Order: sequence, then C-alpha cells, then structure tokens
Amino acid sequence: MFTVNYSGTLTAFNAATGATDWSRALPGQSAFTSPPTAADGYVYTGGAGSGGTVYAVSEASGQIAWTAAVENGDDSLAQPSTHSAASM
Repeated sequence: MFTVNYSGTLTAFNAATGATDWSRALPGQSAFTSPPTAADGYVYTGGAGSGGTVYAVSEASGQIAWTAAVENGDDSLAQPSTHSAASM
C-alpha cells in the first residue's frame, strides 16, 4: 500500500501490519496531488511546482528508478495509468 503527501513524501506500508516499509522524499517538485499507482514492481506518481515530473519508484526498495518531465505539472497526472504488453 502506498501514499504520497502534498510535500512529496512517498511511503510504502505493509498491508498486513500497517508498518512503514520505507519512505522517500521525491525531489524537484513542491506539490503532489496525484495518487500513486503501483504496477509491475514500480510505484508511479507525479509532482508539480516547477513544471512537472512523473516518478517511477521501486516498490521493494523505494529507490527512484527514473523521472520524466511532463507538461502542466500534477494536472498531467490526475492518476497515472499503466498497461501491460500481455494485455495487448
């Protein structure tokens, strides 16, 4: 289970116990309103403030795997969506 607060702290919780597994401050932006989306071992979310950024974070470790600039900041990512090649 994953949450992100307005300041950009992404937190993973153990679904069985509610304990915090890890927490990561996402860099480069100041406002985070899009809910995190988990798929294929990564958590995706977006932030705004200085343009916008989408983040891919490892579900297991909390390490940032990659970031990408997006237009319109958080408004570009009302909720990140994913799709699997297997569903094509």
